[in-house]
Amino acid sequence: MTKKAIILFDPNSGQHKHQWYKEAAEQERARYYCRKRGLEIYKLINFFEPSYSMSKHAFTNAIDMADKFSETLAIVTDKVSRLQYFYNNASLVDKLIREGKLELHFYDEEKAITNDTKPEERMGWDIFVLMASCYNRAFEECDVSNWEDVSNTDDIEADSDNDSLLDLQFEMAKEIFHSLSLEPQKLPKIVSCLKFASEMEQGATNQNIRQLQTDYSHVKDRMDNITDEFLNSDITRKDYLNERKGLARYYRAIIRDLIKHTKAEDVFSDCLTDMAELSYNAAEGFKHSTIEEKRELMKLVFEQIELRKSKLEYKLSSSARLLLKYKANS
Repeated sequence: MTKKAIILFDPNSGQHKHQWYKEAAEQERARYYCRKRGLEIYKLINFFEPSYSMSKHAFTNAIDMADKFSETLAIVTDKVSRLQYFYNNASLVDKLIREGKLELHFYDEEKAITNDTKPEERMGWDIFVLMASCYNRAFEECDVSNWEDVSNTDDIEADSDNDSLLDLQFEMAKEIFHSLSLEPQKLPKIVSCLKFASEMEQGATNQNIRQLQTDYSHVKDRMDNITDEFLNSDITRKDYLNERKGLARYYRAIIRDLIKHTKAEDVFSDCLTDMAELSYNAAEGFKHSTIEEKRELMKLVFEQIELRKSKLEYKLSSSARLLLKYKANS
């Protein structure tokens, strides 16, 4: 069965001088890619690159279509960097790809992310999803009512009075750090993927913050304008109070989102640092570190570790699981 494709293209990305030729040329490049890949064009959607909110809306609509579609749907666009428009929906997109309901195709780079993509080639995508999920979860869970008091909680509680338990935890950590050790030739791939994930986060976050700052300015300007309108008797007191109340509510929502982005960026940076530290020779560092340094390093690897009925049970962090998966498939 021929797979259906939604083409998302930027009509301004062509090299031609005249707009009509730009749009036609960009469409033809996308159509040619679909013919070559045996994809049947289901829909053409253009998005305007300078308008981040419009572009994100176009990509979000395409994801919604794929989620509701009864067969596999391919989203075809020009560059891998367009992944920043999937940032808020990264987990859903990954789920649809793994279920075989969605494919991502990039005709400039001749690349595709599908359910059949080899695991070692999926590393960049997997890190992108991990980082985006980390950012989005931090954004959603950020409590702005007391955000200045939010501090990192220690997932690992080691009883300093119980030396045998501590030794057991350290022994287990040593084994896991050893299993995480990557050969030097694999490090450039990890570094490249981390840089890509960082660029996508910066692109998506900066665009979101710029949009919020623009909205903030508009709300402040409108608040000043309605005050002038009321003082000049252009609007009634009731209309003035109602609109001002709505604007104040929107104003507070913008401030909250700006604060949440700040917190989410901090969490993202921590996750990026964790991945980088784990990728390098963390096993050797763990071996020669102090007890306090060992505890800090263990936080990179374990989400949870506890003793239950004389058995030490643990859950690896998402970063550690991803590296183990990459090592196993390389």
